[in-house]
Amino acid sequence: MFRSVLSAALLSVCALPVSAKGNFYGYELEFIGEAQVPSRTMFEDTIFGGISGIDYNTDTNSYVAISDDRSAPRYYNLNIDLQDGWLDNDDIEITRVTTILDKDGLPFTTRPDPEGIRVMPFPGLLYWTSERQEGDTTPFTRVMSADGRYLAEFDLPEKFVGIGDTAGTRNNVGFESITYGRNTSTLFVANESALVQDGEKSTLTSGSPARVMKLNAKTGKAKQEYIYMVEPIAQAPVPSDGFADSGLVELLTLDKNVMIAMERSFSIGVGYSVKLYLTTTRGATEVSRFDSIQGKKIRPMRKRLLLDLDDLGITPDNVEGMTLGPKINGQRTLILVSDDNFSAFGPQVNQFIGFKIHDYYWKR
Repeated sequence: MFRSVLSAALLSVCALPVSAKGNFYGYELEFIGEAQVPSRTMFEDTIFGGISGIDYNTDTNSYVAISDDRSAPRYYNLNIDLQDGWLDNDDIEITRVTTILDKDGLPFTTRPDPEGIRVMPFPGLLYWTSERQEGDTTPFTRVMSADGRYLAEFDLPEKFVGIGDTAGTRNNVGFESITYGRNTSTLFVANESALVQDGEKSTLTSGSPARVMKLNAKTGKAKQEYIYMVEPIAQAPVPSDGFADSGLVELLTLDKNVMIAMERSFSIGVGYSVKLYLTTTRGATEVSRFDSIQGKKIRPMRKRLLLDLDDLGITPDNVEGMTLGPKINGQRTLILVSDDNFSAFGPQVNQFIGFKIHDYYWKR
């Protein structure tokens, strides 16, 4: 079914350098500015906010950004002007909003939680993910057309299906991440933190083993799985018994077997900590055959810190989206975006953060 639907669609339609050299880690990021769109900004009778994923369309030199508004899932088209080599408030333009439709061609009634989005410029397909929510036992990865119509859904291995509190994906920590592999024939999606049977969520003293799953983008079939170790919670909450969490919120492929992993930690009374890591599946244990990794000898994905956003001299908001952008003077760019939670938990903003990518990979 996935193959036939997808086949039909195909037919129809200055600087702060941060060093991270060595082995496959030959990259640096150069900060080129921050832009903010105020929370509760209105656009075509919708509130622009909850931006949990972003991707760049190379054919149109524009962006798509998905909102995690469970009552009205939607995505926006954006222009982000980097022509002068710097990012500021005037560079963000919202151009369109599109309602995401369910399988029946109607708006959702089941309150999914959109988190990640990626563009296939030709023939105009969009891949997107949803987390597991209360009352819904499964996260998912789907394909939609540019006008928001459902086209297909990826197979989900049984181990990811939530079974109460005893197995599967925990509530609100499902598929946060989505990225292509080396090309658009494969996708990677990842849980924010461990499946119940794999281990615990992060604490102040220990990390969490999140599953990263490789998918065949043409057939919808699950392929390999790997373990990515999320760091412990960055700081103790205030008060000490307050809410705190840490998770893997986005992946982005840079080159063959090389990805940026975004980890976000939050502690009430303290705020957000966001760090970018370079990581790879190369050399990691393939774990799809294991329903649980408990008691298994597992080599997780290697990782190294690329950037701690606290080092930029700005206050990171709830940053959880990431995409490559256009080239500036031959250098790739990177855009991060935050989810303002519609300011439901206090004042927040829609924050965009820009970088140039310095690539030393070829020097090895």
